[in-house]
Amino acid sequence: KFTILFLFLSFLISPIFIITKSTIYHFLKKLLGMKSSLRKSINSVLFASSLDVFTPAKINDFARLKGEENKKLALYAIFIERLLDISTLLIFVFFNNSFYFIILTIFILFLFSNFFYSLNKSLFNYFNLISGSLLISLFHWLIAFRIFKASFEVILNSLNFNQILTIIDSITLNKFSIVTILGVLPISVGGIGIREAAAIKIFSKIDPYVVFASAVIYGLAVSGSLSLLGILYVNLNQRFSKLK
Repeated sequence: KFTILFLFLSFLISPIFIITKSTIYHFLKKLLGMKSSLRKSINSVLFASSLDVFTPAKINDFARLKGEENKKLALYAIFIERLLDISTLLIFVFFNNSFYFIILTIFILFLFSNFFYSLNKSLFNYFNLISGSLLISLFHWLIAFRIFKASFEVILNSLNFNQILTIIDSITLNKFSIVTILGVLPISVGGIGIREAAAIKIFSKIDPYVVFASAVIYGLAVSGSLSLLGILYVNLNQRFSKLK
């Protein structure tokens, strides 16, 4: 019951991930001088998400190129987005105790960028796109961390473990970030296997069966939900196309 409810709620939350990834992708394309719309970026991300659980190392992201006119610049945007994700996770690893200060600093800079508008409109646009992408990336991975932590809560409650709060407190943001970075290595499909092995190694003080089960349902909650949402979108899009 706990697991089913967790997966259902994760599926309801999955559109947030689509919106955050689509917005970042859209911002980066604009930063590179591409003419695009947020709606087109959402369509591209949804199509790529339909393959999320079936491909290694997030290779499905390159499926976004299918609907792009300028595939070269779109490819650059995908690579920059990947670097942004890794950079955000590295911030959580090395600046775990001060990342809220970093978020606040970026947000303040984002607000102060309005003063650049009267001086240089291009500089204003570039600064807004860069700082906006950083803030959204931070928000995206903080939500992912909360789902990761909730997966442990689900398993521990299901097994009636003792000292659940103590175990949950050991699930830290920097450890989650390390697991996530290792999970995108191009040696498994959808991060399956390497993510679980990395989690067992990093959370070595927790029962390995608990860690393994938690990592599995986390993968289902995120990759599984995104793939399901993407598949539903692709099927509905094909049906509407046939009706037209």
